[in-house]
Amino acid sequence: MRRVLAIAAALVAASCSSVDKKTQITVALSSETEIPKELDSFALRVTSTRSGELRFSQDYYPTSGRDFPTTLAVIPFDEDSLASPIRIELEGRKGSTVFLRRQSVVSYVRERNILLALPLRMACFQFRDCGPNATCAGGQCVPDTADGPKLADYDPKYVFGSAGACFDEETCLAGPVEVTVADDCTFPIPGAADAAQGNVAIRWAAAPERILALDAGDPQEGWTRVAAGVGKLSQGACDSHFQRRGGDGALLVSDWAKSVYFTAACASKSALLPYCFSTKTQHSGVGAVIP
Repeated sequence: MRRVLAIAAALVAASCSSVDKKTQITVALSSETEIPKELDSFALRVTSTRSGELRFSQDYYPTSGRDFPTTLAVIPFDEDSLASPIRIELEGRKGSTVFLRRQSVVSYVRERNILLALPLRMACFQFRDCGPNATCAGGQCVPDTADGPKLADYDPKYVFGSAGACFDEETCLAGPVEVTVADDCTFPIPGAADAAQGNVAIRWAAAPERILALDAGDPQEGWTRVAAGVGKLSQGACDSHFQRRGGDGALLVSDWAKSVYFTAACASKSALLPYCFSTKTQHSGVGAVIP
């Protein structure tokens, strides 16, 4: 199990009422990179959009996949904080170079502890700067605002995998069959009639020895079923696969989704199903080793 960041107390003010203390944002942090081979440090910042004040800033230097920070509990600083969003930023670095960046602006939902996922994914590896009020998600620049009321309530089972209640990458991505992606981003699903069965994975150029699963039912960062026996990649993954370029001649997505696979070994991976810790990679969520 990865380490839990116990820093909530740093964001709490004595002026908060007992009701306000039930209000919380739990940030789930994850990365599809090997540590320290691909990324060796991470920076985490929390900023008040109301005052511009930096509420929390910390650098982390994990030495293995077990040391990667997993959750951050953010509690209102004062009563006024409940009425204004906060900006949460996560950066992944190798040496002094930032390779992955993700940010989200979200408001508290009174008397709820909401779960905000902040993943660093290969589709955004060395991605261009998205500018203010936007972030990279699925190989595209999208608005960085999250809709707090639509987020799930935090439950440890959504973050910390346990036997039988997590996605085992080595097992569930075994026996992959490479599929051919069409120009419209669709691909055939080989022999999978059950709509809840099967997973799609990508071999990224930045991590060629592994294949990484995509969340099912996620049109922005994963894949969807559009018909019986037909799946569709997110637009960013599709642009990456075909190495499409923008009007300026630059690649739309820096990393290359070299190959796309399907395997029917397990039920489809969902956003709220955490990854198991792999004894093979000594990480969780970095893919299955398939040279």
